[in-house]
Amino acid sequence: MSKKSVYKPIPCRFEFIRTVRINWNIRQSGITLIELIISMVIISISLTGIFTVMNLTVSHSADPVIYHQAISIAEACIEEILLEPYASLSDCSLSNVPANYNVSSSISAESPLSGVPAKKILVTVTSGSTSIELTGYRTNY
Repeated sequence: MSKKSVYKPIPCRFEFIRTVRINWNIRQSGITLIELIISMVIISISLTGIFTVMNLTVSHSADPVIYHQAISIAEACIEEILLEPYASLSDCSLSNVPANYNVSSSISAESPLSGVPAKKILVTVTSGSTSIELTGYRTNY
């Protein structure tokens, strides 16, 4: 199968004549305007979904930091209480707690824990809507 080629003169603005080779058997390739618009719509919908998820993730990215800080404050408070002698356990009195955290502690009366006298220590740290409760026991042995 041979390709049929035709040389056809095309008039130009200039005084000379330009010859262009035209191939009748070659198919045109490329994308149409409708395909381009459809692909732009699909890409914009997918980007909207991705940016929505990113926005949600970024807005909640500080929550784990607040949670870990609250746990660290509660652990420091309960450790301070557990280091005191059993007979004179008192509430937590941390002095360098950040301003947006509230710390409260309570020590229950002595009760047996598996046959050993023990006091239950409950430390609560709150910051905004985050609240952490840490429980520990101090035995008299």
